[in-house]
Amino acid sequence: MATADVGGKLHLHDPRHGLDDQYFELRESGLTEITREAFFRAEGDGPRGVAIDCKRSIFHLRQAGARLLAREEKGAVYALEIKPEVFAPGLLVHLEGLPNLEQIQLSGTGIGDNDLTWLAALPRLEGVGLNHTDVTWEGIRILEKISAAELIQADHLEPAGN
Repeated sequence: MATADVGGKLHLHDPRHGLDDQYFELRESGLTEITREAFFRAEGDGPRGVAIDCKRSIFHLRQAGARLLAREEKGAVYALEIKPEVFAPGLLVHLEGLPNLEQIQLSGTGIGDNDLTWLAALPRLEGVGLNHTDVTWEGIRILEKISAAELIQADHLEPAGN
């Protein structure tokens, strides 16, 4: 039986269609269900949660030729590269199954402004590579609203107002 300290977080993933994942935090008063947002947010010196990656999403992305990186064998996927020759907007639905994703490389792909809404499912996202894509400044504004991404690599865009 596993144990945890107060402040520890737990993610229960149910792969069956239509059943939502559950998120919990161990508090002084006992195990309390929390929101997905609270699970991934670090409060004070408490931890950010690490969720379980969806095996179905990993399978579909690998089958399509995407490159997935984990820091350790069988660890959470933290980085993803979709090369231009394998990119299809339909692949983006699988991002939802990679909640620990911190970096995504989409440079040279056919991703457009509206496709960026799929990145909203990535609470840990810090970097997005968008060089040589169809993303405009409007898309960057969309991304800024939905993501905590600090590094948006898109040097092909004209400065706002041009």
